[in-house]
Amino acid sequence: DLVAAQAALLEALAITDRLGSKRMRWRILASLATVARATGDGARAATMEAEARSIVDSIAASLGPDDLAERFRATAPALGVAARG
Repeated sequence: DLVAAQAALLEALAITDRLGSKRMRWRILASLATVARATGDGARAATMEAEARSIVDSIAASLGPDDLAERFRATAPALGVAARG
């Protein structure tokens, strides 16, 4: 049920925002984008994907120059968020 999924994800997003967890926020946004796309709201999906991608890039940049940042970026596509290199 997409409506129930969206409601649960929005609640999770609100909790994540209160906690300030970017690490969880991008994953929830990616899931919300999937739901939005499934309901035909491509514009909302694109907005959520862009925000998730921005968070992924920010986190990756904070990981330093070693391969840790690249390994983190490599997880994003699996969750529907193509990170910028």
